Amino acid sequence: MKNKTTKRILLALLLMAAIGAGIALFIFKQPHRDVQSTKTDYSLNASDIVNEYLADANCMSSAKSALIRLII
Repeated sequence: MKNKTTKRILLALLLMAAIGAGIALFIFKQPHRDVQSTKTDYSLNASDIVNEYLADANCMSSAKSALIRLII
């Protein structure tokens, strides 16, 4: 009884390992994408990010002060 269960468990583990190895080989053997020839979807400058962050920070600070005044 114990021998049969052990064999089934080992067979299941071996099957899972084989499936995992097959998936890994499939993923790793795919050709690389040509990044240089792809068209950009969206582009932005660092200054745009900083300006948006600062605008959001100013908005959040005024919202926090209004919340503090509401609590007090």
